[in-house]
Amino acid sequence: RRVNIDLVKSSYEGLTVPLKSLRNVDLNMNTAEIVILKGDIASVRGVKIKGRNSEYAVVEAMDRSKGIYLYDTYILNPHNIQDGQVIN
Repeated sequence: RRVNIDLVKSSYEGLTVPLKSLRNVDLNMNTAEIVILKGDIASVRGVKIKGRNSEYAVVEAMDRSKGIYLYDTYILNPHNIQDGQVIN
C-alpha cells in the first residue's frame, strides 16, 4: 500500500497580502505598514508580520482600533502615498 501524507511545518492566521503592498518592513521586529483605502482617502496602518514567503505575508493589525479587515482595499505599490492623501 501507498499512502500520501502532507506535513504542515507551520500555520498562520491573518490577512494574506502581497509583500509589495507593504512598506517600511522591519524583519527584525516583524513589523511593516500597509496603506488601506477608506473611501477615497489613504490610511496608513501598522501591521505585525506573522509569517511570510517569497511573495506573500500574513499580517494582523498592531492597533485593534485601527484594524485591517478581509474586504479592505489596499494599495499594491504604496511607497509614494501619504496618510490622508486623496486617491482617485
